[in-house]
Amino acid sequence: MIIMVNGNSMNPLFKKGDKLFVKKVENYEIGDIVAYYTNGYLIIHRIIDFVYDEDKFFGYILKGDSCCYSDGKIYHGRIMGKTTKIIRDNIEIDLLQLNTIINKKISFNKFKNLTLLDYKKKTFILKKIYFKISNYYNIIKIKSILRRKSF
Repeated sequence: MIIMVNGNSMNPLFKKGDKLFVKKVENYEIGDIVAYYTNGYLIIHRIIDFVYDEDKFFGYILKGDSCCYSDGKIYHGRIMGKTTKIIRDNIEIDLLQLNTIINKKISFNKFKNLTLLDYKKKTFILKKIYFKISNYYNIIKIKSILRRKSF
């Protein structure tokens, strides 16, 4: 499924007009960016925690990167899929490859366990993530431009 970004809850990772590829997968992990429907709207947010009901898996806690509050408990069956690629300015960014690069440096499990008092640490970690994404995007953009020019 291809989705056009229309909001700003995942800024600066996703910008208005970005195209996202969403693919249904068997299992989701903390840090995955997933799509789900609520009140007739398709929402793309990040999984920040798992939810259990009497020791039985129920679903997830989701939150937009630029949002102050989580979306609450989202049942596993409502998840439409995981975001795998972004297309911005006709440049395709493979999020699965990018997540591997980021996860080597930053653990989302450590991130989610930071308390509200650690807001500055969370902000610092997110800035590091977006800096890496921005660098990755710019490298791909430069390579794409160089490929178009024939020397």
